[in-house]
Amino acid sequence: MPDFSFTLIVLAILAVLVGFTIGWILRANRNHKELDAINAGWREESEAQNGETNRLISQNAELRAEINASKAEQEEAISRASELASVLQEAYQSRDEARPKLKQAARNLQAAEKNRLQLVAEVADTKRKFHAVADALKKKDETIAALEKRLLGWQSRVQPLVASFRQKNSQVGLLENELLKLREVLNTFEHNNLDDQSGIEPIDSDALTAGREASNEPSANEQHSEPGPLSSQDELTRIKGIGPAVNSKLNDLGIFYFHQVASLSEDDIDRISSHLKGFRNLLQRYDWIKQARTLRDLD
Repeated sequence: MPDFSFTLIVLAILAVLVGFTIGWILRANRNHKELDAINAGWREESEAQNGETNRLISQNAELRAEINASKAEQEEAISRASELASVLQEAYQSRDEARPKLKQAARNLQAAEKNRLQLVAEVADTKRKFHAVADALKKKDETIAALEKRLLGWQSRVQPLVASFRQKNSQVGLLENELLKLREVLNTFEHNNLDDQSGIEPIDSDALTAGREASNEPSANEQHSEPGPLSSQDELTRIKGIGPAVNSKLNDLGIFYFHQVASLSEDDIDRISSHLKGFRNLLQRYDWIKQARTLRDLD
């Protein structure tokens, strides 16, 4: 009679372990299916947000790794339970000969129970992590929806701005073309004005002698003979603002070289201005002295 009671106890324990294991496997499968469903929905939502997708996929992979580890531990527990059942069966068959083995089996059973409790705690912790991940996913979905709403608002505002920018850009292009045309007209006008409107008044023989240059250089009697066109004279037309007509008139006044223009004094400028209309304005506008110094140094 005592043997029969012990057998029932052992069988009841095995039934409880098997039932718990099956329930545990079913629960894990259900959790796995629920997780797959959540992951499928999550993948569809995360296609529009690549940055968030990578991070969430990483979290999903970690969660799968934890579930796989939990499954491995469950399989290990099942294997341990099977081994324990085998040990208990052997103990039932040889209880008289193997009392120490039966005690060892009882100790193994206690260890298995401890492992079961530990697995239960780990599963509860996994569930908490799963719910935390689900809550995080929900918050991320809400954030994504808010960002999409803001993006739509910005898109509705950007399109009119782009159209306005294109219109303004087109207007600026037209204005630039008109400005270029006006500059060409102005340059042509200035060139024509220089060539046609600059003139020489009659030279007073007392103001400018035949042997004196229109510069602050020494007089012709002190430095060189009567000025005139030379084969080695500089091309004064290289100075901006001096056209062929002005060049000819400056030559008539005895100015042939860059160094002469670069060395003009106020007296020379006043004297030449009295004979060449607009000379002072042209000289100041185009800074002939600075240009002449640059050309003189280059030569």
